[in-house]
Amino acid sequence: MPMNDTGGLPWLCHYYSTNNLQSYAIASYESMNYNWIGDNNSHGEPQGAHVFKSGISRTQPGFVMAKNAVDLFDHSYASFRQAQYLMLAEAGSSGFAGAIFLWSPAGWILAGGGMAVLAGVTINNFNTAKKDMQKAYTYITQI
Repeated sequence: MPMNDTGGLPWLCHYYSTNNLQSYAIASYESMNYNWIGDNNSHGEPQGAHVFKSGISRTQPGFVMAKNAVDLFDHSYASFRQAQYLMLAEAGSSGFAGAIFLWSPAGWILAGGGMAVLAGVTINNFNTAKKDMQKAYTYITQI
């Protein structure tokens, strides 16, 4: 049975094994922005240049650093999404879920209280994920 190894988010920053863990493909955009309303809202959207490398050996210099950076990005992006879900749950329990302006950090901060605190956590986690993605992009370009 072939073995697989994957990580990251395919639309932003990711890797996958292409030959039973003997070679990899790895890719990332330079950065991401946040689309609060519209298509693909509530997710990071690719921004800037894109790098893609394939046929990369696990022993190739720089690969481990790049792969670890993608895994770090994946973890920090998951933390951002978790904070966002908590924020939306708080908005719903506070009766603000229907107010479209509250579906953004500015609206969450204006609502005050727990929503403002969770907005700060969400924004911080997004910024951390963005920095981790930029590190992954840098490492991948150096392979």
